[in-house]
Amino acid sequence: EYAERAEYLTKYLPMVEAYLAEKTPHENPVLVQTMIWSFDVGDLATAMRLADVAIAEGQPMPQRFKSDLRTFVADAVYDYAAQASARGEAPDPLVWDREFALVTAPGAENLYHAAVRIKYLKLAAQLTDDPNRALEWLELAQAIDPKRAQVKTAIAKLKKELEN
Repeated sequence: EYAERAEYLTKYLPMVEAYLAEKTPHENPVLVQTMIWSFDVGDLATAMRLADVAIAEGQPMPQRFKSDLRTFVADAVYDYAAQASARGEAPDPLVWDREFALVTAPGAENLYHAAVRIKYLKLAAQLTDDPNRALEWLELAQAIDPKRAQVKTAIAKLKKELEN
């Protein structure tokens, strides 16, 4: 599947680049699908560049997807960062930090579902070495939706750690 998607990128990315050079936005399913394949093969630089254009243009996701474009990108970046963390690696700050800032910015509640914002805050708390910052992010997740966040124990543990 990976090789197939990489092959598709080789074929379709030049078409997308030509579309971008035209600077005449219109619905372009090839742009969106190429962005999806770029995420699939781990080409985050291309995926994010295409995502920026697709979001700015209000491109729709293919019908088989249940989420909107902005949520798809947030989920793809989250998955990448969680996988990097699981391998003991830090996610690329140009990708993670930027998307984290968008998902948690004031007004993000109008653009992203609570579940997306909460999982970002929880992962950020895991990724940081700063317990004060981790506590701040977990408390924010708690404030968004205590039931969904499920961070009560982690908050208590951090508070106890910070008292000592």
